[in-house]
Amino acid sequence: MAPIFILIRGNSGSGKTVLANYLQKQFGYQRCLLLHEMYCALIFYMLRKE
Repeated sequence: MAPIFILIRGNSGSGKTVLANYLQKQFGYQRCLLLHEMYCALIFYMLRKE
C-alpha cells in the first residue's frame, strides 16, 4: 500500500480526534501514525533552535 497523508482540520469539538481514532483503527496501529498539533509544534520548535 502506498503512503497516504491525511490532514484533519476543524473547529474545537468538531470530531477531529474521533475521526483520527477511527482511521487509526481502520488502518491498524502499525500502519497509521497520529501526530497531534502540540507534538508537531514541539518538533518544529526544536528544529529551529539548531
